[in-house]
Parts: sequence; C-alpha cells; structure tokens
Amino acid sequence: MIVGTTENNIPFYVKQGFDKYLKTVKNFFVDNYNEELFDGDLKCSDMYYYEKFLKK
Repeated sequence: MIVGTTENNIPFYVKQGFDKYLKTVKNFFVDNYNEELFDGDLKCSDMYYYEKFLKK
C-alpha cells in the first residue's frame, strides 16, 4: 500500500508501518490546489510517498 502525505504526518505513517520512503513530489500541493493548504502551522507544498507491505 502506498500513501502520500505532508511533512507533518510522516511520523504518524512511519508508526503505522509505512517505513519505506519512495519519493517526494516537489510543489505538489502548490501546483494542484487553488488555495494554500496548511497542516497545523506548516504550509503544505511537497507530497511525500511511503510504502507498506501488507500481509496476505
């Protein structure tokens, strides 16, 4: 399973087992949303992708 998240949420997803970093998409939120997005006090700009292998 792959998730994309903001910088602030990386620790949450790592604790959930998404421990394999895949890539960063620079300016994802800036380029894809008309209004500025914030996660707490942090302005969202880049999307960070992490992967978790699920049990069968």
